[in-house]
Formats: sequence, structure tokens, C-alpha cells
Amino acid sequence: MNRLFRRRHIDGVTAHRHMRRVLLALLTDAGNLSLGTISAAAHVSAPRVVVDLAQLETKHWITSEWAPGPPPRRRFYRLTPYGWGRAYELLGLTPSEVRRGA
Repeated sequence: MNRLFRRRHIDGVTAHRHMRRVLLALLTDAGNLSLGTISAAAHVSAPRVVVDLAQLETKHWITSEWAPGPPPRRRFYRLTPYGWGRAYELLGLTPSEVRRGA
């Protein structure tokens, strides 16, 4: 069985299929990961991504910041150093198995 399909639980986060996809999108470390970008990259609906991101932010796996400027503003998400380690562990990956973005 592929290690990505094993159900894992770390720090109260469960590696459901949608969570794995969201984490893989975040692991690219692209600088412009908004809700829409993550949803499109992960092929997960925006409402589901909102729930996953809220859980990850509560657990301090990710941090977010609002883009400057007038409304409507976008919010950008990034893994914290703690989140990098937990994401690799939850996914059962090593850093060399994930391509980091520019």
C-alpha cells in the first residue's frame, strides 16, 4: 500500500485525502498560496480547504497574512517551521520527496 494512503494522526490532525492534498500544495512553498491557489492545486473544494486551513492554523502548522490593499484582499498561507516537520511526518515523506517552489 502506498504510504500516502495510510491514515495517520499527528498532533490532532488526521491525514484524510483532502488534508494530504492541501499539505502537499503547502509543501511547494510557493509565495502566493491563497485559498483559491491551494484549492486549485489540491483539487479540493474551497469550503473544504477553509476547514483544513483553519485546523492547521489552530495547531500552528501554518501562518497566514492578508495581502495589502483595498478590499477584496486575499489571504496568503505558509507552513511554519513546526508545520514543515509535522507535514512531512503526517504524509510519511522525506524533504527530498517534495519539490519546493520558487
